[in-house]
Amino acid sequence: MLTEEPTDSPIGRDIRAILTGKAPMAEPFALQRLFVLDRKDHIERTILPALQKGTAVVTDRYWLSTVAYGMLDHPMERMIALHREILGPEFLRPDRTFLLDLELAAALGRMRESRQTLTHFEKREKLSKIRENYRTIAAANLDAITVVDATMPAPADTIWRTIEPLLPPSATKTARQESAGV
Repeated sequence: MLTEEPTDSPIGRDIRAILTGKAPMAEPFALQRLFVLDRKDHIERTILPALQKGTAVVTDRYWLSTVAYGMLDHPMERMIALHREILGPEFLRPDRTFLLDLELAAALGRMRESRQTLTHFEKREKLSKIRENYRTIAAANLDAITVVDATMPAPADTIWRTIEPLLPPSATKTARQESAGV
């Protein structure tokens, strides 16, 4: 199962409205709190039920994203504590996290090609600091993090080779069919 955050829940839609300037900007910690509340809903309504059925879940952005972005204004420890406070025992840690690392100029170029407008965080200065934050997180070994050079021609192949052995055979077959457009 493929999911993404922010989700399409009411909180996730509020987050997207804030990031795109369609709603007033929230105070930085309040915004990060919204991300974690959206994650709580995502875990309860999507991730846990899928895992309980034996379905593998791949999520585009998760808790380390909130930590990295939150570190623009607050220490890493405060962002981790926010997760523990809101999620409690439902603070699910992923089996594997992939950090797609890309030089700032290339990242901005890709963003401009794929979007009409950039969000609140997609500014050169912020992205530079966020990239540093992700590297700090990776060095702290908070989760099983694999840093992938996103300048490579096929970073998805590197990711697939890493996660395929972790998946049950039925999930591997389904994922291959989805990626082939079957």
